[in-house]
Amino acid sequence: MKTFFVDLDNLSSETFREVIGFILTVGLNFRKIDLIKADNAYRVLVIECASKAEERGLKSFLDRHKVSEPIVIDSTNKANLGFKRLGALKQLGTKQVNDFYLDKSTGKKFIIER
Repeated sequence: MKTFFVDLDNLSSETFREVIGFILTVGLNFRKIDLIKADNAYRVLVIECASKAEERGLKSFLDRHKVSEPIVIDSTNKANLGFKRLGALKQLGTKQVNDFYLDKSTGKKFIIER
């Protein structure tokens, strides 16, 4: 299973509707979280793919609609952007950092540790 982090702030409203429509039609799990950077919040869509077919379909759809390349988290929590390895996705404990992902519904914070 792979998880895709798609930046929503760079999408037009029409492209956003098409992405959500695709996700709902295919039946992928998703949620909106925030990326907190230097007191600014950016919207991120987290999409889970359970199979290779879903993954290929999502990648193809994002490419066709010229959505910026998502961060891909694999089953071992390794984060990649294209062919570049970013680090590992980890839940943030009590440690304070400037940049982190925040899931407001659960209150959990995550970082990509390099």
